[in-house]
Amino acid sequence: FETGVKDCGTYTITYGVKSITSEGTEEEYERTRKFSISQTLSEGEKRSDLLGMCYNFAVLNNNTKRDSSINQLLRFGIGSVRNDERWRMAELTEGVFTDDETTSRNRSQLIDNGIEYMGIAYSCPEFYNKNQGSSYPETEEALNAFKNYIKYLADKGVGYIEVLNEPNHSAFATGIGPSGVVK
Repeated sequence: FETGVKDCGTYTITYGVKSITSEGTEEEYERTRKFSISQTLSEGEKRSDLLGMCYNFAVLNNNTKRDSSINQLLRFGIGSVRNDERWRMAELTEGVFTDDETTSRNRSQLIDNGIEYMGIAYSCPEFYNKNQGSSYPETEEALNAFKNYIKYLADKGVGYIEVLNEPNHSAFATGIGPSGVVK
């Protein structure tokens, strides 16, 4: 994933998309889109409250690409980032939360540089749910564990936590359901 972005201007990017239809089948295709960089920042300049980005660190398969991407985000004046926080990756043992080194470093680097960070909390560990495909808690016990995960993210400096994501996907209605999660 190389954008070739050096400065303000309009660029083109081609990326792969994988989506799940309402019938539950997967579709994969490529998309090419133009995007513009409206500003770049020098050291110490104020970030834009209006400029944010949805970002998925997991798609970058090595630390050099991740670090380069984060440095570009910092330079472009991004004021906020929304990123996946997969619960099943942080709680490998029931009741014990641990970030992998990359997630921790990337999240901290953004927060430490004044970027508002929103984590998308989902992907319930299998030991809480009998249904392995469920993204959300299925029982009251799992819901209480989810609350603990949310607290863990807040303690890590995540300023905003999205607990319901992508209602167009079939996993959205699994588990205890949206009304249970909101509870």
